[in-house]
Amino acid sequence: MAGRQLAGGQGAIERHGVTGLYRALQGRYEQRRDAGTAVGSLRAIMLGVAGFGITAIHVAVIELGPVLGMAIHFHIARLSRQGLDIHRQYQD
Repeated sequence: MAGRQLAGGQGAIERHGVTGLYRALQGRYEQRRDAGTAVGSLRAIMLGVAGFGITAIHVAVIELGPVLGMAIHFHIARLSRQGLDIHRQYQD
């Protein structure tokens, strides 16, 4: 019965004996292994892409952090200068 189901209903044992059953089982195992390898490869690719994306975001934050910090610093300095100019105008 098992040989018949594995060989697509033709009966591996009736056609080739125990060797046919072994070959049928081996073929099924290889199909599953190949499918598992494909899924594993796809999973590895997806994790690699996600890892690269996270790394890119991390690098961007590290690189842009000082730039944004300096931009905020200069903006505050400019506002402070404007505030001092307005203060001086009212003192005169």
